Formats: sequence, C-alpha cells, structure tokens
Amino acid sequence: MFTIQKIKDNFHLSKTFSFNENIGSYTETLTEEFSDFGGFCDIYIEEFNNEILQNQVDVFNNFLQNFKNYLPQINSYIFSNLTAFEKDTDNELIFDVVFVPQNNSKYDLVLICGKKIKFLFLDRRITLRIEFKNGLVKTIKRTNNSTEDNN
Repeated sequence: MFTIQKIKDNFHLSKTFSFNENIGSYTETLTEEFSDFGGFCDIYIEEFNNEILQNQVDVFNNFLQNFKNYLPQINSYIFSNLTAFEKDTDNELIFDVVFVPQNNSKYDLVLICGKKIKFLFLDRRITLRIEFKNGLVKTIKRTNNSTEDNN
C-alpha cells in the first residue's frame, strides 16, 4: 500500500515543460507488482505545487489490488476488435504506463498497455488506452497515440 509520504519519498518529482511550472508528476518504475505483465510499468501521479491528493493514492492502491480483475474485459476487447488479418496470441498484456491525474472529471486513472499479435505472418504490437472512473473501466480504445483521451 502506498501513502502520500511513501510516494513523495520514493518517487521522483519531474516537472512538465509547459507554461504552468506548478504542474508535474511523481514518477517511478515498478517491477515487482507487474512482473507478469512486461516486467515493469512506469507510474505517473500528477501533482500541483508538489502536492498529490489522498484520492489519487486511493485510486492507485485500488488499481494495484484489483487490476487482474480487469484482464478478462481487456482481453475480450482485444479479441473482438482484431481485423481479419490479425490473430490473438497467448501472450500476456504488457503494461507500459499508469497515469493518475489530479481532479480530472473524465477519468481517475489511465492504463496504457499493449499485446503482441500475429498480423499475417509477422508479430505486431497493438496499444490500448484504458480509462478508469470510480474503480471501473470507463473506456478502452486501440490507439496509435496513447496521449489522446478516449472519446
């Protein structure tokens, strides 16, 4: 379980390159929690004036405890959205990024993940952006630009 203090002590504070110098993220790469899903995952917890909110920590801890419960829904989405030339493999999902925004009305957490599939005779990786709200999957989108919000 993470706390605000544990995040501040163990994560790195990085400021974004924007007009607002008060916004950035506490970042860290977690390996143990995601060892079966690519070996590591980058975590970004948005901050404002070097502060994160207890709600963000609660959302992140809830995700860490329950993310395996979302896997059937994610895999079902992948299977149902493959093209005629694509074939699902038994490879596990690869978690790339977990982002916990501050005071975002659309979502509480974003997971960027991918999976290797067969495209004709080649291996190919697809990327998904999954947005969560109130502990539930709100939207899943296959994307080439994971920085854009799902609609």
